[in-house]
Amino acid sequence: MSKGYLERGQHKNIHTDRVILSLGPPSELAIVRRIYRQYVLERKGETEIARRLIAEGVPNNCGRWRRQFVHDILTNENYIGNNLYNRHSCLLREKKVRTPRTDWIKIEGILAPVVSKSLFLRAQRMMSLRYLHLSKEEMLSRLCALWEKEGKLSVRLVQKTLGVPCPEKYRKEFGSLRSAYRLIGYQGDRGLDWVPSESWLECGVAQPPTS
Repeated sequence: MSKGYLERGQHKNIHTDRVILSLGPPSELAIVRRIYRQYVLERKGETEIARRLIAEGVPNNCGRWRRQFVHDILTNENYIGNNLYNRHSCLLREKKVRTPRTDWIKIEGILAPVVSKSLFLRAQRMMSLRYLHLSKEEMLSRLCALWEKEGKLSVRLVQKTLGVPCPEKYRKEFGSLRSAYRLIGYQGDRGLDWVPSESWLECGVAQPPTS
């Protein structure tokens, strides 16, 4: 007999009790499917997806939508029916630490899948290409190649092009996407001084200078 539902952050209080996982409400499952569809099929970036959810007033029990929330959904194997254990450990009065991936425990098929495994794997492949471990020189080279191919640069283009690191990577390596633009000689119609350094996601679209 069920004792009830555990709310977010709650834990069972008796060691011998069993916790059975179940799917959430249909409205929340629809949001998860939408996120996967937009990321994989429509090639929208994680930040863009989060912004659209905020603009539409889509609820989130973790608070305001952020890129990290979208990223966590796209990498969570729960949505293909698997459950992972032992990902973190916490000794008494110690901080929680991340367990090496080799020590994780996976149980497959414990839940009905929310998205297909093929869609999930496509998302992982795309993500691995977006978070490539490249040198700064190679990052700039790929950004320059994208400029030459498209004739312009924008956050949207950077986000959707496989093989080009995500805008967040450029921010971490160069301080802002604007700084990376400057290093390859890209200025845009109005230059880049009008873009605040902290608003790196708002860099505009412009045509490259002609020779």
